[in-house]
Amino acid sequence: MLDQMKGLKPNVEIQKMMETLGCTGDSVKPKDIVDRIETIDFQTVTIAGSKFMYCGIRMLGGFVVVGKPAACIDPNNWRDEIGQKVSFDNSFDEIYKLEAYRKMSTPKAPPRELPVRDGFKLFDAKPIQREAYQLTEQDITAISFDRDADSDSNRACIFVGLSPISFAFHCKPEEIKAGDYVVFINESDTYHCSEEVFNERNIT
Repeated sequence: MLDQMKGLKPNVEIQKMMETLGCTGDSVKPKDIVDRIETIDFQTVTIAGSKFMYCGIRMLGGFVVVGKPAACIDPNNWRDEIGQKVSFDNSFDEIYKLEAYRKMSTPKAPPRELPVRDGFKLFDAKPIQREAYQLTEQDITAISFDRDADSDSNRACIFVGLSPISFAFHCKPEEIKAGDYVVFINESDTYHCSEEVFNERNIT
């Protein structure tokens, strides 16, 4: 826990009650928030003759949360220690709300299905980034076709700037059209992808 949090303990009474009563569902835990706090800063300002103390909590990643300020109805009661505790609790409560929204709005993973085939296992594919070039009408008129002797794939070639780009395709030559993409994974894996399929697979 941060040195700055000495004396600034989040309220864990509800969390302890949940544990005692056997609440095992997903929840926002104070420790999860505390572990991600980077810095805490307090600022006291005077507005219209009254003092207010604000607490800014900076989370890992740079996001800063500022809750309602601490204030006194009687200036004689002002104590920095009390203002820090009240303003900290207010900002911490705001983080609770944000964390609750994040958890509730994050899509839940669907139940994991069993493999259809005996002996097979399910594996989660890793997302990747792809380089892709969108074909133009000019590309289509200048495209050349040839067959790769070392594979069963048909291949075509276009020029992007002054660079020749060779790619595999698995459709009829006349089905390659403007708006489609040439996708580059590596030098040996460059291929044609229709615009419809590309838009289904990628964020454009």
